[in-house]
This record gives sequence, structure tokens and C-alpha cells, in this order.
Amino acid sequence: MDVNVSVVDLQGFCSRDMVAVMEPTKPTIGRPKSENPRGKAVPVRFTADERAAVQAAADAAGLSLSAWVRERAVASARRAAARAKPEEESAAQPDT
Repeated sequence: MDVNVSVVDLQGFCSRDMVAVMEPTKPTIGRPKSENPRGKAVPVRFTADERAAVQAAADAAGLSLSAWVRERAVASARRAAARAKPEEESAAQPDT
């Protein structure tokens, strides 16, 4: 006994969710989503001489201009925050 089953027959027999699972999915197109996206921009203006100096430093470090500026700005901000933290703690504690 031969049984011919088609997708149309399955749609009547199976739930809609099962048929959706059985259908091939479309391949994803484009760049994969970043786990830590950088969505905030900080516009910075340089004179021609300043930009040339910053670009030379970025080239020497083997980084893009944006990556070099980001790296240096974040490192400087972290150092400044670390220096300010002990001052804040000593101001909060009364002298005995």
C-alpha cells in the first residue's frame, strides 16, 4: 500500500506551528550584531595641524584615527576618575 503525502496534506494534519518549523528559513544577510555596539558618537574638531599630529600617532600605534582617540580618551578618563576617587573618600571621612 503506497501513501502519498504532500505539504498540503500536512498543513491540514499538523498544527500551523509545526508546518512553520518544517519550512526552510531564509539565510541572514548583513553584518552580525555586535555584543557591545558603539552607538554613541562624540564629535571632535581639530585644526589641520592637530589632526595631522593625532593621525601620525594613530598610524604609529597601528590603529585607525577613531580607535586611537577612543583608546586614549577612555584611558585618560579612567585615570582621572581613579585620582578623584581617593579625594572623594577622604572628604567623606571626618578627621579624628
